[in-house]
Amino acid sequence: MEVILIKDVPNLGNKGERKNVKDGYARNYLIPRGLAIPFTEANLRRFESEFKLKKSAEVKKEEEALKIQKELSNMTFTIKRKIGKDGKLFGAITSSDIAEAIKETSKYEFDKKEIILEEPIKSKGIFDIKIKIFKDIYANIKLWVISEEE
Repeated sequence: MEVILIKDVPNLGNKGERKNVKDGYARNYLIPRGLAIPFTEANLRRFESEFKLKKSAEVKKEEEALKIQKELSNMTFTIKRKIGKDGKLFGAITSSDIAEAIKETSKYEFDKKEIILEEPIKSKGIFDIKIKIFKDIYANIKLWVISEEE
């Protein structure tokens, strides 16, 4: 049976490819799980038009992400916290705190999962923070952690 893959399938092929598979594999696995559709000329035309629409939307999102990346790269963000005599913070700064600082300072809003922080920040200073914007597009920002008294 010939099918058109509508998602990437490991050990079989990538999205959009036309594959010849056993009937049972197609009927019992690929089609019910939404991984493929039976090959017909009508399905091929429908899939190609949907694929073109999704591709153009993805290109627009990628262009927007590159614009955001460029803007964020030029920005610095500041978080004020109470700091002890030894230079350590009272309470660590997490990705949620950084997301909130970005939201307050800029027009962009990020989920805490999009902010890549190996471990919470526990001291004052200047830190380079990586933010995932879209797929494999990241922005690097500067984060200043200063004392509330400064």
